[in-house]
Amino acid sequence: MFGGRAVADIVYGRESPSGRLVTTSYPADYVKLSMQDMQLRPNASTGNPGRTYLWYTGTPVFPFGYGLSYTTFTFNFLGSAVKELAIKELISSSRHWGAQKNMNDFSGAPLASFGCNVTNTGSRTGSVSALLFARSTVPDTPRQQLIGYAFVEHLRSGQSKTVYFDVTMHSLATVDETGDRWLMNGDYELFIGHAGHSETSMTLRLSGESDIVQAWPRQLQKSQQIEHVKRVFKTVDA
Repeated sequence: MFGGRAVADIVYGRESPSGRLVTTSYPADYVKLSMQDMQLRPNASTGNPGRTYLWYTGTPVFPFGYGLSYTTFTFNFLGSAVKELAIKELISSSRHWGAQKNMNDFSGAPLASFGCNVTNTGSRTGSVSALLFARSTVPDTPRQQLIGYAFVEHLRSGQSKTVYFDVTMHSLATVDETGDRWLMNGDYELFIGHAGHSETSMTLRLSGESDIVQAWPRQLQKSQQIEHVKRVFKTVDA
């Protein structure tokens, strides 16, 4: 009912746009890719550049998360440029979290919270969606992945607001060929912007031995089931 009025408000400058693209806009030659090639990951032998913002290696017309505004914003992470977390401690706390909720799957347990200052540096009041992405050097992982977002509404010119992204274990987990989700050690770049473009970034370092945060359900022998349960909850009573 009010769609026309909303468009008019944008066109005549009464409101500043704040929408973000939820898809990747591919170039025209992308249609040359065979419709029978359903691989998401890029494959040089078939000429597949990958699909979706997670894997696409080409240059999109408009990338996932792209948006326009009549004003400008800056984003700055709070704290140090490098944050280090020990995988052993994360796994231990997540198993306690799972036990308290009577859950065998503890991949939804909190990993860390990251704060960011958002400042309107333009001359107009505006709203913006701060999109938090992650990428890493862990083999066979997406080029980038959205792991959090925060909407800042009606920020006046020169005004700042602090937002927080609560990241879970699941957000940074890597799925292996058997379906198990692992928290892999290494450096993860966290950045705010849109796919392929960083406004500001920081490094999250996961140290120690990689470990499973969610095991894919499978048929186990009774002795294996007992050992699996012991392993999952080995730190609950610690």
